[in-house]
Amino acid sequence: MKPMLIILATFALCVATLFAPHHRQRENSFLARTLAAIYHDVFGSLDDFTSARTGTFLSFVLAALFASIYPAMLVVMIVLLRPTGGAAASAAGGAETRVIFVLGGGLALAGTAANFVGMLASHLTLGFGVSSASEDQTPFIVMIPIFQGLFALASVAIGFSATCAGLAARWVTS
Repeated sequence: MKPMLIILATFALCVATLFAPHHRQRENSFLARTLAAIYHDVFGSLDDFTSARTGTFLSFVLAALFASIYPAMLVVMIVLLRPTGGAAASAAGGAETRVIFVLGGGLALAGTAANFVGMLASHLTLGFGVSSASEDQTPFIVMIPIFQGLFALASVAIGFSATCAGLAARWVTS
């Protein structure tokens, strides 16, 4: 019962980070104020991208989207894979499991950085040698990357440390 509640709570937080406004609404402004709006704008304008850099740009966007849902994925992975570490994990195929946590955490960390840059760039004004950043950020502009980054770092720690893996498995599954 406890693992299901943790999964649902983490999933709800992931959805909340998608719709939490990282900038305040300005009058007559149609700029993206949430991660969901940024993703909508990017995926809605994919037909406009026809350069050689489209694949690179799309990989950053997909990493950012991955970071948005990774906290819930991490909890599900902990429940399903039950990482432990140590000699018992090595004998039971634990090395592959540990690699999954490290790679997932690394990709989520890159996506977290991409989300942060996207949130900053969504309200950046460029023109004729002058650039200015918006002054109307909300606390979510730092809370969202911290939330995503902590789960990404926890995943890497679970992958590298048997102690962290055991603690995570105990906290989530017991």
